[in-house]
Amino acid sequence: MAREGLESVFFLLAAFTQDVGYAPPIGAVLGLATRVVLGMLLYWGRYPS
Repeated sequence: MAREGLESVFFLLAAFTQDVGYAPPIGAVLGLATRVVLGMLLYWGRYPS
């Protein structure tokens, strides 16, 4: 899990330093939000109330 986190940090750092527009931050936020939502859905699907 730490390896995936480090890869994400390096990828986002490279994207932010190359592009000056709004696309990289928006993409990063949308990607992280999607990851959180999918994680919650997987957790709730595995352990239903």
